[in-house]
Amino acid sequence: MTKSGDKLKSQDMALLHSPTEDGKGARILRYRDGTLSAGEVRPVEEGKPLAGDGELVKLTPRAEAPNLCDVEVLHQPAAAASTRKQGHGPARVSNDTYRKNWNQVFSRRGEKVAGGDEKARPATKRKADYSLN
Repeated sequence: MTKSGDKLKSQDMALLHSPTEDGKGARILRYRDGTLSAGEVRPVEEGKPLAGDGELVKLTPRAEAPNLCDVEVLHQPAAAASTRKQGHGPARVSNDTYRKNWNQVFSRRGEKVAGGDEKARPATKRKADYSLN
């Protein structure tokens, strides 16, 4: 490949081609690392998260073509977040407080509760504990 081809392959650029449906952003064609992809850019709003696994980029228009911009990536999301698997059911959240409270609720009556708390559910007589004689 020629030197100009190598230079083109290492560049990151975007072509702004039309506004988004809501009119707040622009649709783009982005060329980077030898691949062409389509996407959207939107202005950053303070206090709002980035949409999806989006990057935070700075677009610098070129003098010869204002709708062709050089792209500078300011923030790229972690790779682990984008490859995270979606599980079935609710998230599994357990910590020491959760486990301690679980034991207090579901332990047998009169048992010591695990987790260092000496509280135990009161030992009460159930109907089966009474004799009929």
